[in-house]
Amino acid sequence: MAYPTTLTNAQDDSVPGAGDGTLYVAAHLNNLEAKVGVDGSAVVTSIDYLLKNVASVDPGHKHDHGGLQGLEDDDHTQYINHALATAASDFLVASGPGAYVKKTLAETKAILELPASPYVIGDLLYASAVNTLSKLPAVAVGQVLVSGGAGAAFAWSGAPTLSTSLTVPTIIAPAASLVLKPTTDGLTAIQLCDKDGNAILNVDTTNDRVGIGTTSFGTSAIKVLGMGSGTAPTTAPADMAQIWVEDINGAAGYAGLHKRTETTNQKEVVPGVIIKTDTGSPANPYEGLLEINTFDNQFRGYAEAAWRTLARWDYTVGDLLYASAVNTLSKLPAVAVGQVLVSGGVGTAPAWGKVALTTHVTGVLPPVNGGDGGTTASASGPVTVTTTLNRQTYVATGAVEYDLPTGDLSAFVAVGAVPLKYTFVKSAAGTLTIDPGAGNFIANGIAAATLYDDVSGETWATVVLQLVSSAGSVNKWVIVGAHGTWAT
Repeated sequence: MAYPTTLTNAQDDSVPGAGDGTLYVAAHLNNLEAKVGVDGSAVVTSIDYLLKNVASVDPGHKHDHGGLQGLEDDDHTQYINHALATAASDFLVASGPGAYVKKTLAETKAILELPASPYVIGDLLYASAVNTLSKLPAVAVGQVLVSGGAGAAFAWSGAPTLSTSLTVPTIIAPAASLVLKPTTDGLTAIQLCDKDGNAILNVDTTNDRVGIGTTSFGTSAIKVLGMGSGTAPTTAPADMAQIWVEDINGAAGYAGLHKRTETTNQKEVVPGVIIKTDTGSPANPYEGLLEINTFDNQFRGYAEAAWRTLARWDYTVGDLLYASAVNTLSKLPAVAVGQVLVSGGVGTAPAWGKVALTTHVTGVLPPVNGGDGGTTASASGPVTVTTTLNRQTYVATGAVEYDLPTGDLSAFVAVGAVPLKYTFVKSAAGTLTIDPGAGNFIANGIAAATLYDDVSGETWATVVLQLVSSAGSVNKWVIVGAHGTWAT
């Protein structure tokens, strides 16, 4: 209740404000004011202060509900008695109207019908039966959760089966491989389609057929690649050849394969023209066929159960044709100037190369043709001169001395317009010595002076000596050709 700010002028009027009453005694009224207290009184003994001021310490006045008497019997239903909880993770559960009891964590899980612990990261809770929750443990990375249908539990799966469309921007294959296969065979079991549903690639897993831009195949076709008619490209991208189907020469009803290479802008029919001879029905269905193949520029005939090359037209000047296999012709390209064609033997292809004088040449080159008419070689001297064989070549393979013939050699100074000559060849390290014999000399006019090559590092040297005179058993020889380091 609110009281007047001051009661000093209060009087007992018959009607408030009539002014016909008598004044109350101010002192008595002030005492009443002090006892009751005005609104918001700061007098600590006033009733207003004791009842309203939060600083009041009157034991009969309680500002906190915890200080109220009578709470011990828990008959205040708007409050919960905290003393019921005695341990961490305890729960207070209503046991009836206005009544609570304590339940442990395990008891609370049982009330909520939760699966038993422990849980690990990734576990899921699901309804395994009506009003029953169960735990679905986490599994390895990469599996997906697949619905079992209404009224059935779902499960993790590493190979889920989709019964409807799946829209994904990118499919990334694992490190091993990406396999697409139907659960059962069908004529169009696997397809790649454009945005409008038209088949771009059709895989028939029943007959092992693949169609590009088509789902139809010829009767009885098995293991066939089919291509629908397309449109010829107008450009030739780098590092690519293109193949497509269109009518050959624009003739309707004659669809065929065409190609465009990186370097040519003209369409070429692939593989070319195949001609079947009018010889009936041979045992081999391919027998009697001719093929003009623009892929590898060959003209072939089918015989003896195999294609045989009859001709080709990718030659350059100097190329040769040879049988590279039984009934098969191949091209032997021309090579650099100076090589000869050397037989490889029966059953082996020939090849360009150099002629080996030690194995591929026979006969004796006579003097009139620039030879020396000799066929023998000796490792040591002396050299014997005969009237039938007076021009010889000697090959030394080590330290060897040759003795030139001595005596009267006048009969050999000019035989058949070709004087007597000897060729000496040093073909290995060592010293090759040529001795003209007593009374004779070589080149320098010193009697019995020997000619030699003793340079050990030279493994190849030649010298040609010619008899220029023979009188009184004095024979003179001159060097008419030499290679290497020779001295006398």
